[in-house]
Amino acid sequence: MNQIVATRLYHGSIMPQKGLREELSGTPDSLIGLRTELRPYAEEGRALKRVMSAPGDSLASSDLELLWKFRHALTGEKKALPKFLLAVDWRDASEVAQVPALLKQWTRIDVADAIKLLGPDQAYQRRVVRAFAVDALRQASDMELVTYLLQLVQALRYDEKDEKGRSPLASFLSERAARSVAVANFVWWYLKVGVRLRRPPLYAIDATPRSRRPRTRRTSNPARPTASSEEDLPKI
Repeated sequence: MNQIVATRLYHGSIMPQKGLREELSGTPDSLIGLRTELRPYAEEGRALKRVMSAPGDSLASSDLELLWKFRHALTGEKKALPKFLLAVDWRDASEVAQVPALLKQWTRIDVADAIKLLGPDQAYQRRVVRAFAVDALRQASDMELVTYLLQLVQALRYDEKDEKGRSPLASFLSERAARSVAVANFVWWYLKVGVRLRRPPLYAIDATPRSRRPRTRRTSNPARPTASSEEDLPKI
């Protein structure tokens, strides 16, 4: 049965059906080469181009199956990587185990696509994926890197830290900041702004509708309030 399935896949005569991944999971090693040589026919090639050029990351199950079926044929396509990673079933250990080898075969992606792989999507929050993205960032010059630094600093919150609290992206930013004063300056300011934005607001906000607030008698010379603690801060 496995030989029949592999032969049909090699000739591209079938589209993936429900349960096909499970059927292929038991394919002997002698037939794996057939799967790596699988190339799409004209109709399937057009379908792949449609999927890769479609805006957004919302893909139908048939599109995800198509991306997985021709995963080896896509390794030369820069723009295909983000959507291929969405097609991986990260709950399936056999599929996850194939990702590192596929990433080694994948052509180098652009800086903009590398930043996308550092985003919040669950498919991208894998150390092997983020390490691949960081490696692609090394091709960027300091001038180009500065234009993306705000997004990169924001992406640090999605990084998976090791036991020493380090991550590929954090190490990369530290290295580039040590080499360039301009990069170091922007990284420092973006980190500082990020910390300030996470602090609680200075003034407490009174959500009571204005019509329900108790009226106070106006005076001609009201005393200037002083705030000695957070509780004494004026409400706005």
